[in-house]
Amino acid sequence: MGGLYNMEAEQGVLGGSLLDPKRWDLVSDMITGEDFSHPPFGVIFEAIKSIRNSGKPIDLLVLKNELTRREQFDYIGGNAGISSLTDSVPTGAHVEYYGQIVLEKSQLRKLLYTAEELIDNAKGKGATPDDVIERAESALFAISTRGAGDCTKHISELIRDQTEAIFTQQETGKVAFGLTTGYDAMDEITNGFHPNEFIVIAGRPSMGKTTYALNILRRQAMQGNPVAFFSLEMGDRNLTSNLTAAQGQINGNVMRKMSHSKDELARLVRGSEELSNMPIYIDDTPGLTLNQFRSRTRRLVSKHGIKAAYIDYIQLMLLSNNGKSMNREQEVSTISRTLKLTAKELGIPIIALAQLGRRCEERKDHRPVISDLRESGSIEQDADMVILIHRPEKYNPEDRPGIMEAIIGKQRNGATGTVDHTPHFNQLRIENHVDNVLATGYAPTGEGF
Repeated sequence: MGGLYNMEAEQGVLGGSLLDPKRWDLVSDMITGEDFSHPPFGVIFEAIKSIRNSGKPIDLLVLKNELTRREQFDYIGGNAGISSLTDSVPTGAHVEYYGQIVLEKSQLRKLLYTAEELIDNAKGKGATPDDVIERAESALFAISTRGAGDCTKHISELIRDQTEAIFTQQETGKVAFGLTTGYDAMDEITNGFHPNEFIVIAGRPSMGKTTYALNILRRQAMQGNPVAFFSLEMGDRNLTSNLTAAQGQINGNVMRKMSHSKDELARLVRGSEELSNMPIYIDDTPGLTLNQFRSRTRRLVSKHGIKAAYIDYIQLMLLSNNGKSMNREQEVSTISRTLKLTAKELGIPIIALAQLGRRCEERKDHRPVISDLRESGSIEQDADMVILIHRPEKYNPEDRPGIMEAIIGKQRNGATGTVDHTPHFNQLRIENHVDNVLATGYAPTGEGF
């Protein structure tokens, strides 16, 4: 157990901070009192933090008064306990180095405690493997990201990165920031799907939202971007068939009946070979829970470096499978909020498909708006971008026949607008529309603008 502690480093942090108070800020955000293996040292650390936060000077006398006020002076060993902190530390120059050692030892102890806790959880009544795995991965991720360094950046660094991206885009003509959707007009308005974003693609049943999402996913994979699709509605064989039909430009009915002509068979072979070489990962687990999604996506990011994760669709996802539940609106709210946090945690866009309620059916123009999202207003609130799928000809055959509209109803950091697409649903394929009129101007819908 000796490898789990370093009393000299713990003493070095405290004594060094007292000898050279300017060094305190190097460790104040790196560790906490809980990281000290010797509890009295942790008490002293938190007392120093309180002194610093109140604007008082850090010295032995002020520390003694603070500990006395907290009724902890005798607990830490009184005058002898305080004076011993600086007796064996000649200088405060190495406070940060000592702090890193304290953090490393703390992480090792936490890993040991986590392992023991997981054993107890696994033995617990009603425990499921998925719940235990999620707790393990969440705990390990939290431990591994501690002490990752100062995330603060000077504005000059950000300006430099922005300038480089702009010039790269000017020179190459390629989207510099986000993950391309593969549709020029959509990328023009959105600049692609961005890391950390929670994106919702919503529509009424049979509008084509799953086909649209699969086509975006396929186009992203064609560019070499690893992507994952979690289907709660359609099985993996049907998904594979639809992707193959789109890639090989084969009639979907022919795919289902497996009655291919020689030309179709050649396109099937070509499309299948091309898809086989794409980094696409499919999960069709029925009744997928939120924890299962988070756990599996975390592994896909770690193992395969996926750049985006799709869910079809959010209202079918379960909060848990333990039989306990809130009302459905509360569940969907929790799922929506957690998906946004997961996107930020993993640094990828998460794209969730969603059903729209019937209210748009009652409007004269049947045009959807983001408030039509079913079961939870929090989806609208949590999403960074909401894309609404609309096909006017579904209500009036003479209204824009052959056009599928992708209405960007919300974009937290960009413009809203409508992008037209040309669907070929017989081949499960959606193409760019040649006569797109792009949104103009910059009208962010995000908070704070």
